[in-house]
This record gives sequence, structure tokens and C-alpha cells, in this order.
Amino acid sequence: EGKPQEFGTQAIGRNGQWVPCDLRDPGHVDQRRAAMSLGSLADNLARITEEYGPPAPAVITCPACGGKIEAWLPDPGQEATVDCASCEQTFRFGIRANE
Repeated sequence: EGKPQEFGTQAIGRNGQWVPCDLRDPGHVDQRRAAMSLGSLADNLARITEEYGPPAPAVITCPACGGKIEAWLPDPGQEATVDCASCEQTFRFGIRANE
């Protein structure tokens, strides 16, 4: 629906760690989780790591030379800039936000 999460059940990889996607009022998320009989956000992220392992960056194909580039994906609706080590080109990429 394009709205921030209430409970932090969806996570994305950031620099080798799982973090909640677009979380509304992060300071009170554990209170909301407790009201729904959910464990803490930290426990949930630890469970995700245990089940899926640590996140890895995405592998993107350079549009200029076809080389492989590792990059952490931006949040939906945001863009990131990456440099290709093979051809030294810089390009931007993003993920569309839900409409």
C-alpha cells in the first residue's frame, strides 16, 4: 500500500545486516509488537538472520560493459549511484515505489 510498516516484519539487507523496511515511529515499534504478541524487533531480525543468513548485496550488470557490480539496493522510490570497477562508468538505479 506504500505506507510505512507498523511492526517491522519486512526487512532489507543493508551493509551486511537485516534492517526493517520503512518503519513508522521506530521508537515505539516494540510496544506495537508486544500488543500483537510479537517478539521484539531485535529478536525478529535475529530470526531472519538465522533463517536466511546474513544478507548479500545484489549483483547488477553494468549497462556499459556488462561487468558485474555488487550493490546494496536502495529503498523503494529511492535511487543509488554505483561505479563499475571494470569500465569506471557511474550510473544510477532505483526500485519503483508501490503505486
